[in-house]
Amino acid sequence: MAVGSSPVVSGDPETGRRYRRHGDDLVRPADGAPATARAADWSAFWYGSVVGVVPWALIAVYVSQPAPVPGFVYAITIVQFVLFFSFAVNMALQYAQVGRWRDHIHGEVVDIVLSFTAKSLLAWLIFANVLRA
Repeated sequence: MAVGSSPVVSGDPETGRRYRRHGDDLVRPADGAPATARAADWSAFWYGSVVGVVPWALIAVYVSQPAPVPGFVYAITIVQFVLFFSFAVNMALQYAQVGRWRDHIHGEVVDIVLSFTAKSLLAWLIFANVLRA
């Protein structure tokens, strides 16, 4: 919203409730009732899912080759696959507004925890196996 502009106020003739519109996606009732969100646009989710599957398909092809791959590489691949696809599940739950994911903050906290967990496990899996003699 531009500086100095006020939210657009409109009313619902059936309920007599007045609404303030902030931006394009959030409608707050003027009487202080909880805000309601518009339907999510899933195009970013589907585009990201298709683009995200390509590197994992290439990794799967490379790891499945008969060339000798150390055992910890399989563990890293499986753990990272599960954790990275958890990001897509979290995003889908946010878009669908299921349970605690109705609150945008919960989804963002889950994203931060997933990111930290994925990076930490990757570092520990590599660190532990590099030190093996």
